[in-house]
Amino acid sequence: MGKKAISLKAKFFIVTTIVIIVQFVLNIVLYHSLGNFEYIDQKMSKEVYSETLNAYNQLQTALTTPAKSLDREANHIAESIETVVMSENNMPLSAEADEEIVFSERFDLLSGNSPKITSITASVEKSLLSVLSDDNISGAFIILDTNVSKKENSHSALYLRKTDKGVSVIYGNNAKTSLDRTRKIADEIDFSLENEETGVLYSFYSKPALYKKKSLVNSAESFTYWSAPHRLFEGEDRVISYSRPIVSSDGTFIGVIGFEVSEKTIKSFLPADSLGFGNSGYAFFDRSNGMIDLSNAIATGASINDIETISHPIIATLDNDYGQNVSTLEAENGKRSYLYTHYLDFYDENSYFAEGEDWLLVGKVPENYITKQSTVVKSLSVVIMATATLVSLLVSIFVISISTSKTKKLIRTIENFKTDHSKSIVLERVGIKEIDKLSEMLESYSEDVSVNSAKKSKIVDLISNPIATFEISKNEDKVFVSNSIVNILQLNPAIIINGYINKKEWEGIYTRITSSENISYEGSYHVNKEAGNDNSGQWLKINTYESDKYIIGVITDISEQILERKRIEYERNHDSLTGIINRRTFLLRTEEILGNCKNAVVALWDIKNIKFVNNKYGHENGDKLIKAATRVLDSVSNDRHTITARLSGDEFVTIFFGEKDVSFYKSEVKNLYELLSNVVIEIPDGTEIKIEAAVGTACYPFDAPDIKGLLRCTDSTLLNNKNENGRHSDGIFEYKAY
Repeated sequence: MGKKAISLKAKFFIVTTIVIIVQFVLNIVLYHSLGNFEYIDQKMSKEVYSETLNAYNQLQTALTTPAKSLDREANHIAESIETVVMSENNMPLSAEADEEIVFSERFDLLSGNSPKITSITASVEKSLLSVLSDDNISGAFIILDTNVSKKENSHSALYLRKTDKGVSVIYGNNAKTSLDRTRKIADEIDFSLENEETGVLYSFYSKPALYKKKSLVNSAESFTYWSAPHRLFEGEDRVISYSRPIVSSDGTFIGVIGFEVSEKTIKSFLPADSLGFGNSGYAFFDRSNGMIDLSNAIATGASINDIETISHPIIATLDNDYGQNVSTLEAENGKRSYLYTHYLDFYDENSYFAEGEDWLLVGKVPENYITKQSTVVKSLSVVIMATATLVSLLVSIFVISISTSKTKKLIRTIENFKTDHSKSIVLERVGIKEIDKLSEMLESYSEDVSVNSAKKSKIVDLISNPIATFEISKNEDKVFVSNSIVNILQLNPAIIINGYINKKEWEGIYTRITSSENISYEGSYHVNKEAGNDNSGQWLKINTYESDKYIIGVITDISEQILERKRIEYERNHDSLTGIINRRTFLLRTEEILGNCKNAVVALWDIKNIKFVNNKYGHENGDKLIKAATRVLDSVSNDRHTITARLSGDEFVTIFFGEKDVSFYKSEVKNLYELLSNVVIEIPDGTEIKIEAAVGTACYPFDAPDIKGLLRCTDSTLLNNKNENGRHSDGIFEYKAY
């Protein structure tokens, strides 16, 4: 006590000040060193966007440059074909007017075996070879709007393709050419516009050929078309095609000319490794009417199947700081990717296919690549903040441990008091003002607890009624009990130590007492009962009060009250001489029985010689006769279909009930009557007395709808069958309405 106590508030103020200063310094360091996470992601995303934009520009140039050249060449090709068609024996017409009139008719008359077809293909071969001079073009073709046979969708055509050996003809009907033919096709074989794999018309012809139906509204330049990836022959690499109509000077549709670009060439412009991550890649595909078929896309790098969740138009979920048309995509497995979308300028606003047809180049990069640099910075920030927190925690623990080390002994002393309330607690002072003051209050409180605990136990012991108490603290592993609980619950005294029982052991005792099979009168519990003896054992009443911290309870042995109540109830419901139910109980039970059965027969028994035996041989022998009759009448009672009761001194009643016919129950009355008629008792002087009985019967629901009415019927039946001496005749009498 000589050392001056320091306020606990002051000590914690010092600790808190130190922690705040350390945390403040570390946060300043963190603020100046980490930078902006989102800015880092934006910078990385823009780099990827620039890479995809570069690929887009190269691909756009590689595909549109030869397309423009072909557009310029188309008019020359049309003029060459007109010249061939309109010539007479390969000589020009003499009049321009005649040429204008007859071109469409002459062209329509051409067939695949016409010599002019050969001349036409020969005239355009040079133009096709010129198209093939572009390094990015793998094939060029012209398909005329003429049938070579009666087969539908077969046309005259010349189709050239680059091979390792140079340029070869893969289709050429009667084509006059010196080029190699890579496939063994006879001159008369036609070019089928149906895809060998799908059976669908090739769009590189069918789409430009729409000019025939729309020529009055649109020009030939409006029907240039880029077809989706396809194969001419099974097993070869896919190609995409650019094609356009060939139209004569009078607007007649002559055919389609175009070129193809191989999938290998397109992929050369889309190197997945340029995106900088192993799971990155490109997808190049067409979109028709907003629908995407990724199974037909040209893809490089990682799987792009999840891109088909994109719908037209692509709405960027990120602002322009990440690049133009940048969106995020979350796959079913929860992984996110960044999508960089570019629309290729294949169709201008005047194109017939401008609406509903477009081509997309999508670069796909996993999110963890875009955020890898910011992730590193974030990880660094976490380490710094964790270090700051750890340092602050260690400082706090160190300072507080010094301040609280002296309270350990104080805590142990308080814990010892919790196990024994019989002694007052004495606490050592620790030199902290608040704790020392608290110690004084605890000492005063412990003294009060010890006194009150002793008083409470004495009060319980002095109560004359069998009563016991218990108290359960929810944060302790033992239960306080009064001494009387040993006798009431018939426990082994050894399990109680200093007024306490182990909590788990108490829970087992309490569970056994309060199990559902023990529930009895008015919420009491019938325990320690013997098998087959409902009046054995104890009836316990338990009342409890529960708060947030504890449960207190009182257990009262109410066995004497219960047994007395059961005795009174039995005497109220049973005949004192015979032990069977009386009139009151019979009426109550039969009201319920008649409401739930189909048929019943009520038999009213009159033991005619009771008065005679009482008067001549005494009431003891009369009672003996009554008991003998009871044994016979009650022998058939089983509560399921038969009940017998004593109504008065010489009257008994039996009801037979159930779902069977009335005739069955009448036969039961007859059998019981025969048994009763054969009963003989012997009195002390050796005289044998035979029971004399008459029985009146009534049937439910035929004679009366309730038990009182049935009893009136049976009584009336017996009254109507008295003999001249005013006594009933022996026998069974059925009720009849008189």
